[in-house]
Amino acid sequence: MPTSGLVCPKCKYRFNYEFIPGASLTSIRFGSKRYMCCPKCNKWAMFDLSKYPVNGLPKYSDSKALARYAPFLIVPLFAWAVFLVLISNSLVGYGSAAIMAISIMPAIVLAIAPILFITKKARLVKLKS
Repeated sequence: MPTSGLVCPKCKYRFNYEFIPGASLTSIRFGSKRYMCCPKCNKWAMFDLSKYPVNGLPKYSDSKALARYAPFLIVPLFAWAVFLVLISNSLVGYGSAAIMAISIMPAIVLAIAPILFITKKARLVKLKS
């Protein structure tokens, strides 16, 4: 299991990233490097997560296909919600329930199509590797 051992490039202090209080809130990750404050010398530095024998934390979000394409799932759902609100406000009492039911169909397609595309693409990438 990978641990989060780091070495400060300025004072050469070895520490475990997981045991520093508030480190996840005050640090920024750039690929295989983490910009954070050393707990001993209190200087901000760029820590290389892959340089030392103790491996850094794995990047789960970068390897998930759904995490990379989450905005493409959120935008159609938000557009659908705005569309339903506008339609129902403009046609109150004039068959708005039927119009809302009909408008659900494109929203379902807009929400499911990216999910199918992403899972198919993830399966193809997994088969290639």
